[in-house]
Amino acid sequence: MNETPQIVVAHCDGDVVVKSWRETAVSVQGPAVTVEQATANELRLTAVGDLYLAVPQNARLTFGRVGGSLSIKHVSGGVSVDEVLGNVTLRNVDAVAITRAAQAVQGDNINGALLLQEVGGFVALRSASGVQIHQASGNVTLQFVNGHVRLSRVAGTVDIRTVNGDIHIETVQGDVVLANVGRQVQVTAVTQSIWLVGGLANGSHRLAAEANVYVYWPADAPLNLTARGAAVDHRLPLAKAVQTTENDQTTLTGHIEEGQVDLYVQAGQRVALRPLGAEPPRFSPEEFAVPIMPDDALTQKVRTAVRAALAGSADSAALEDRLVTALTAALAGQEPAESAPAPVTVLPTEPQTPNQAENRTPILQLVRDGLISVEQAILLLDALP
Repeated sequence: MNETPQIVVAHCDGDVVVKSWRETAVSVQGPAVTVEQATANELRLTAVGDLYLAVPQNARLTFGRVGGSLSIKHVSGGVSVDEVLGNVTLRNVDAVAITRAAQAVQGDNINGALLLQEVGGFVALRSASGVQIHQASGNVTLQFVNGHVRLSRVAGTVDIRTVNGDIHIETVQGDVVLANVGRQVQVTAVTQSIWLVGGLANGSHRLAAEANVYVYWPADAPLNLTARGAAVDHRLPLAKAVQTTENDQTTLTGHIEEGQVDLYVQAGQRVALRPLGAEPPRFSPEEFAVPIMPDDALTQKVRTAVRAALAGSADSAALEDRLVTALTAALAGQEPAESAPAPVTVLPTEPQTPNQAENRTPILQLVRDGLISVEQAILLLDALP
């Protein structure tokens, strides 16, 4: 054969192992193998039992049905596979297209595009030039992809780290972790939570999850943020931050620096953002924890009143929990924390019942501490029991 053979394995009942060697010929080993020289450059093989092939490095490989596992190492001519009933292992290969792999697909140094139509197990790849997966029944783990990533349906979790290309993810049943992403990100339907680590390139990005979205963002990286969920909280240095609540949905907008990085986040439950520090993230919800208010009738009344008083205020997100904590404690009979003397502001006076007088004292304290304005205090007095 010449230096660019075409090798077709139409059917093999057992495992198939393919490695390259320096010879221009093809070595075929197996207990029962049928070999047909289809053309000067093409061999067609059928095997009962396992099959072992040594081929020129740039050989082109085509497989019909493999009844066992398939392992291919150090072959650069490209690989096409119809069906593998076992695992698939790829090492230092070029472009690969697999219609169906019944179990796991794993590999490294895939120097061409990898197309997986259906995978019955997990996918674990390291160092690839581009990955497209239509359906995977297990987890998908990708590291160091120098190209685009597109995932259509994944029944497990997705963990993608260091990608120099666009990422498009449609439907994932588990969590999604994205770290060190070089270009555009579109994640449209995740049943669990999304974790994003690091800044993003210029352009429009979208993250949507039915549960939570957690973002570790560099404090000095440009960002135009719109985040929406049942609850939204952040510790980022956002300029012009505005937080509003309507129909049990909270929306936060704001930006860092001036740039063209537009990030839209939608969570069915909670959106939480924090600065990315020097220490590596732990991917733990506890890192995004905020004080949880007692879920009692008094707290609910206080929170409703505080939100009414702060409606339309640009800094309402930062003040709300502090106000609810202080006011709830005061109304419950706890001593207010000591604070530096401040000018006393006199509110309009009307005849007060004993209960109203008790409510008025902590509100006056909040005015003296500079936490709320006189107008906001009046709204609180009107709203509280």
